[in-house]
Amino acid sequence: MNNREKRTMKKILFYGIDWQDLAICRAAADSLGIATGIVDDTCLDEPLEALFEKMGEYRSPHAGTAGKYMLMADLPREELVELLRQIEAVTGDFDVIKVALTDTNRHWPLSRVLQETAQEHMVMQKAVLLQQVIMACNSLDMTQLRPEDTEAFKKSLMTGYMMLKTGTFTEAGLDRVTEELMEHLRRSRKVPD
Repeated sequence: MNNREKRTMKKILFYGIDWQDLAICRAAADSLGIATGIVDDTCLDEPLEALFEKMGEYRSPHAGTAGKYMLMADLPREELVELLRQIEAVTGDFDVIKVALTDTNRHWPLSRVLQETAQEHMVMQKAVLLQQVIMACNSLDMTQLRPEDTEAFKKSLMTGYMMLKTGTFTEAGLDRVTEELMEHLRRSRKVPD
């Protein structure tokens, strides 16, 4: 396989991205030899792999799944980082949900890929929030807590820390521990009511 064939294997499909950002993304992708296409709600029942094979230009409104997606096939991490660097140099901030074609999702319909990825993205955002709350707790003077709250605070802090360290968490678990820690911070007056 020659270099030209390798370059055409790298592909990105965009979903839900406005025309201005799409033009910026395409210019950056072209500079890196990455093929691009657009998918929309008319593609929701098609398998992800088939969409990458077609590399079509579907342009109807996106009424189904909310969000902006960048679906990628055979894109090395280094090139993704460079692509995002180029895009963000122009846009300042490019907040999209990134999805790689995998053995697991290649036969899924686009609707399932978008829904499951959106759910995973939401859970990861909640994990980042928990991490930020734990960092805020690190500067907490426990002498400011009521004695009966100190043990509960330590337990919540350790539970949150272990969730993040092991990567074994659910959305409900993240929500519960984050709220417990936020309550401890409120009681210590680190967070306004």
